[in-house]
Amino acid sequence: MNWLKRKLRNWINSDDDCIELPLRAGREHQFDDDPIKFSVTMARGGIVVTSSTYDRVKDRNYNVVHVIHDNEDVAAQVGQIVAMELMKQ
Repeated sequence: MNWLKRKLRNWINSDDDCIELPLRAGREHQFDDDPIKFSVTMARGGIVVTSSTYDRVKDRNYNVVHVIHDNEDVAAQVGQIVAMELMKQ
């Protein structure tokens, strides 16, 4: 029985299937472009979509509020909102 424990321990501690990931000290990786964040809120009569961006140079947050009415196609409108925000970048 000890041979089985030894074999199992050696197999668990072996480096055959281990992947080493380099660790860097300091700050984590930062994206070159700041992300666009979207918030979708249900409202009476439609949907409110808020897009938020951050400008590192000016140290400012920009928020744009879009309203999608109940009678409009939500998927098409959200697609247009995303396209408009990407063109601003």
